[in-house]
Amino acid sequence: MIFVDTWGWISLADRSDSHHAQASAKHTEFSESGTKYVTSDYVVGELITYLYRAVDAMRAAVAASVADEPQPPRVEEWVERLVFDPAVLPGERIVKGTALSAEVLVAEIPRGRSESELMARHPELTPPDLAALRSYARLPEAFRLTFGAWADEAEELDKFLEERRLQRQVHDREIGE
Repeated sequence: MIFVDTWGWISLADRSDSHHAQASAKHTEFSESGTKYVTSDYVVGELITYLYRAVDAMRAAVAASVADEPQPPRVEEWVERLVFDPAVLPGERIVKGTALSAEVLVAEIPRGRSESELMARHPELTPPDLAALRSYARLPEAFRLTFGAWADEAEELDKFLEERRLQRQVHDREIGE
């Protein structure tokens, strides 16, 4: 399992980045070996923000798959309402306080379902839930499925992050000496 931070994704996505060739080679190596990537909601949010600020608008729009929108959806618009709860639906994001899969509901949105139709079909939804789902639906599916991918392996990720923190402390001490 490899945790990919914002700069890892940027290096992979931006061919002009000085680390692109190295990131691309590692991506190929990890893909061929079946290594899983993990990241966090905030890393993906930072990536999308970076792409909109640092790369021309068209390339950023293509990367975020929201070419017809002026800005990508902000993580803050949906992250509190669409959560992971392994006791309810393991490995999938649900609408908080319900057993409804966010991905199943997102699939209903492009089918032209109006808010009233969605609320009639799912009376447990609230207007803020629908706003969160519509924002979340604007993200590319690959990003949506990556968000919180660490949830099922939180213990392993915590261990990995603690090891990295300790390595940085040792490295920082060596630099200071």
